[in-house]
Amino acid sequence: MALALASAVRMFLEGDAPGRAATGTASIDASWAGVIGFVVIGFGAGVLGALMGVGGGIVYVPALVTLYGFEQHLAQGTSLAVIVPTALVAAITHSRRGQVDWPLALLLGAGGLAGGWAGARLALALDAPLLRVLFASFLVLMALRMLWRAWRHHRALPEAEIPSPQTG
Repeated sequence: MALALASAVRMFLEGDAPGRAATGTASIDASWAGVIGFVVIGFGAGVLGALMGVGGGIVYVPALVTLYGFEQHLAQGTSLAVIVPTALVAAITHSRRGQVDWPLALLLGAGGLAGGWAGARLALALDAPLLRVLFASFLVLMALRMLWRAWRHHRALPEAEIPSPQTG
């Protein structure tokens, strides 16, 4: 939640930096540190995606835009491309434990194919600054939703289950 808010604030405040790639290509840091950074981001997104069921775009897009200076369209397109293998591996692993409703997944997937096509067309029709503001707004809404759910859960706990400041 804090990461989403921090990323959103940074994305709201950043203008189009002169070094941002607007042509569909970016200069990728091929140093060992750069490669390790990308692998660590991928690992983190994979763990969060498989563990929490969140899309890797909540990790990939802010990381690529704010840490590596990718243009918004390129960050989103790259995020979508890397989510495919991540989601496939996670779905197969969950399926082996009987935790995938395949008929429902196919129905949702059919809608997702049509929605993905329409959403990609719309995203590509928007200019990068507007797309970045829309994405940052989405991050803020998701963080607020998480806060709201945590607050409601905390309020629903009986007083005996709420840790006091003295006991931790």
